[in-house]
Amino acid sequence: MKNTTKKIDSRLRTLLIYTGEKRENLACAAGVKLPTVNRWLSGASVPDVYQFRDIARFFGVPYEWLLDGRDGSPSAEELAEMLGLSTETVDELLTLAALESDALLDALDDAIYGIVSAISAAQEDV
Repeated sequence: MKNTTKKIDSRLRTLLIYTGEKRENLACAAGVKLPTVNRWLSGASVPDVYQFRDIARFFGVPYEWLLDGRDGSPSAEELAEMLGLSTETVDELLTLAALESDALLDALDDAIYGIVSAISAAQEDV
């Protein structure tokens, strides 16, 4: 349990740092009080199954990523598999995300959302 707890608290700290979210917002999203989030981050306790679901939704990460025992972000290969894209495409998107302006990234996000919406609509018509 200690090893699992260490990985979960590390993941939560990483997510807070990368997203810039506040602990208070995480507490609200998970339906708990701030001291509970602080216990998660210190490794003194872990979220329950429902809180894990809420945390995953809040940060927009796969539920499994919080639990799978690896440190760090999903690899390009894992992201490609999750998104149904080629690894090369994901690598290019990650490169753009690291180098380009917010305006370009917003436009790219809008374009990808449009593509996904069109595919979803086409699947509903079948």
